[in-house]
Amino acid sequence: MNNQKRHTNFFKIIMLIICVIILFVGSFLCFFAIFYPVKYKNIIFENCDKYQIDYTLAFSIANTESKFVPNKVSPKGAMGLMQIMPSTAVFIADELGYENFSVESLYIPEINLQFGIYYLSYLSQKFDTLEQIICAYNAGETAVRSWLKNKEYSVDGENLDEIPYAETRGYLLKVQKNMKIYKKLVQKV
Repeated sequence: MNNQKRHTNFFKIIMLIICVIILFVGSFLCFFAIFYPVKYKNIIFENCDKYQIDYTLAFSIANTESKFVPNKVSPKGAMGLMQIMPSTAVFIADELGYENFSVESLYIPEINLQFGIYYLSYLSQKFDTLEQIICAYNAGETAVRSWLKNKEYSVDGENLDEIPYAETRGYLLKVQKNMKIYKKLVQKV
């Protein structure tokens, strides 16, 4: 009887350990699913290949900008997954040859992701570093150019020593952190 009681207690302890492990792993996976969603994977990969952009950058921008909510609108009027300003969208639509473009199309994930990834490609042709590209996506191309010309923000005119906008400083850090996580979380097959 004593042996049977020991086996029962041992079995209960093993089951408790297994339950704790399952809860821990489940909580861990739930955390990543909530804070680092992986949505629209095929669309992102397709456009990143087409426009030669690192897919972790695209996932990170979409996460940082909208948490992958396709109909999000910022207080400044940026729209959709990649939070594209209507004026920027009109420029991109013209560049890509879209006829009769409507800014409401930015709520369509395929269009918004294509436009956002194209715009990252456009910025990568205008700027030398990933840091500058990310800052330009947030603060605008004109702002980053002026920072690079200002000795207060760029001693050599080629690298940003300081980012004067607090929002853009925070944005850059968040996108860079997200890129590290998405590099581990999403594997391109």
